[in-house]
Amino acid sequence: MPFRIEVNHRATYMRDDTPEKPLPMKPTCFRSHRPAVIFAIGILSATPSVQAALLVYEGFNGYGSAGTALATQNANANTIGLTGAYGGNGNANVGVIAASGISFGSLQTSGSALTIPNNTVVIGGTLSLVSSYSGTLWSSYLVRFNAPFSTTGGNGMEIRISDSISGTTNARFRVFADTRSGAPNVIGTDYNTADLSGIGNSSDPALLTGTTSPSTPGTDYLLITSFTNVGAGVIGSGVATTWALTQAQFEAMMSSGTPVETYLANATLGQYYAKATNTDTELATDTFESGDNIQIVSVGDNVTLDEIRFGTSLADVIPVPEPASMLLGFAGLGLAALRRKRA
Repeated sequence: MPFRIEVNHRATYMRDDTPEKPLPMKPTCFRSHRPAVIFAIGILSATPSVQAALLVYEGFNGYGSAGTALATQNANANTIGLTGAYGGNGNANVGVIAASGISFGSLQTSGSALTIPNNTVVIGGTLSLVSSYSGTLWSSYLVRFNAPFSTTGGNGMEIRISDSISGTTNARFRVFADTRSGAPNVIGTDYNTADLSGIGNSSDPALLTGTTSPSTPGTDYLLITSFTNVGAGVIGSGVATTWALTQAQFEAMMSSGTPVETYLANATLGQYYAKATNTDTELATDTFESGDNIQIVSVGDNVTLDEIRFGTSLADVIPVPEPASMLLGFAGLGLAALRRKRA
């Protein structure tokens, strides 16, 4: 009688029950690379998920060569949350694209910047958002002063939101790298006060500037601000808090292992360069929505600006490469090594 072959998951047996050696199994891709795959999955599961909510971004990239005016140009495809042409006051065209951007350690930057010489300049763009925002609004921008501050009262530099492209109508959410209430040129912040005397000025030292004779570069700073209760209507008070950080202080925060919002909330002088706060009664006009205008204002200062961001969390406005992305790259290198080993 001919033998009949039966196969089970353990071995191949002949009819006379004499066990044969198991049929060899060709390793599958998953089995051969399983350690690296498991490693990568572990990284993803250990990394908290972050939902990006960057509302507005302008890195001044793609507007032409150095010396090109920003005013009259349309917000381009490199921006987020902006639409239409930039406008401003009569001197808006002196704000020009810089020869290079401001690099700031691990902070993601685009490679271009905006430079404004000593003048009275207002440059405005229009917001285009999916919906009106309510909650705590975060903002950040990089700044470098290329020459000593102007000490004339009313002079200074700020980024703000307004209901007009170049005017002060319902000016709000104001962040001053150089307070416009006059000397001593410290940083300041303001929730919604139109009067410059109501700016919340810092009691910490002013930012370090460059000099023109001899020519020395200014120091780069990152200004981070939170505005509470944005878009909530008239329910109480809105608080603006601004921190100025050097690159070293920024890197210390990012490597501390502490959630960044917790870190800043508990930071003391030395962990930041300067801090300013301001509290105002909320107004119905304290909105952040499509049709509002973002304004860059510089009066009498020689300044370079870069990487303007508004978002729903601090993490949104200080983006750095995510650890998971880098570790997954290492996992990919592990897969490649395994393939070479088995080849």
